[in-house]
Amino acid sequence: MKKKREYKQQIARVDAMPDDYKFVFKKIQNYMWMFTAGAGYDMMKLHYDLIELFESGVTNGKKVLEITGDDVATFCDELLL
Repeated sequence: MKKKREYKQQIARVDAMPDDYKFVFKKIQNYMWMFTAGAGYDMMKLHYDLIELFESGVTNGKKVLEITGDDVATFCDELLL
């Protein structure tokens, strides 16, 4: 139950981001779910790191594609390595 609560708190952080960040985050998240085991808790550390990276981009006034690059699929693949 604790992990579920933590996850909801992290998603609240995503929901506070600009729309372009939320959109890209959700796409990356959907992609990541294809590589999870069980309930997906194995991806939580990566998930949290991505939120922090995106929050930093928002704080620094960057567009989301300045962080991910134009090829978001390649960005995702590199995250999962």
